[in-house]
Amino acid sequence: MGKKELLLLIVGFMLSSCFALHPELQQAKSLGKGENAYAGGLYGGANTLSPIYGIAGLHNYGLTDYVDWSTDGAFSVQANSLTSAIQGFGVNQYNFTTGPKFSLFNNRVAFRFPATVTLSAGDLFLSTSPTLLWDILDERATLFVRYNRLYASNALEGYAGDALLGFNYFVPFHTNQLLFSIQTNGLGVYGGIGILL
Repeated sequence: MGKKELLLLIVGFMLSSCFALHPELQQAKSLGKGENAYAGGLYGGANTLSPIYGIAGLHNYGLTDYVDWSTDGAFSVQANSLTSAIQGFGVNQYNFTTGPKFSLFNNRVAFRFPATVTLSAGDLFLSTSPTLLWDILDERATLFVRYNRLYASNALEGYAGDALLGFNYFVPFHTNQLLFSIQTNGLGVYGGIGILL
């Protein structure tokens, strides 16, 4: 990778909040011990560079009544249009995040401490993503704040990470729940729809 491409990649990460984009497909409430939960969703948005489109999935496993092991994966494409993304034009990014989630205050607040591996434009990045989740409106909605701390190589020392503020709203749907999400990092607005199984 040349200096010009590396500079464009750095600026893209700084402006697009690539590490922050993947959504939180869960609530603060913990599962019971030994229980499993799954979720999936579609999301997209716009930032200062171009639109982003993606898919995400989540698996939660209840270690205790107040501690879950939470793992999610996301694939996104930064492209000029949805048609371009479908045709394979754009910058692909893969995120894999895993770590514990601790629920407190009668399952109304949770802290998640995952490690994240991101593959973008052929380069691998490691980060941590501490997240605060707060269930409101009788558990029909969740506010979340996430800070993505990038552990960068020397070439990316100027970029330490970014913060994200989001809101999820849950709607009963048969025996599952539909999830409507909106989030921002101050430079872009992203939204999506998902289902919790």
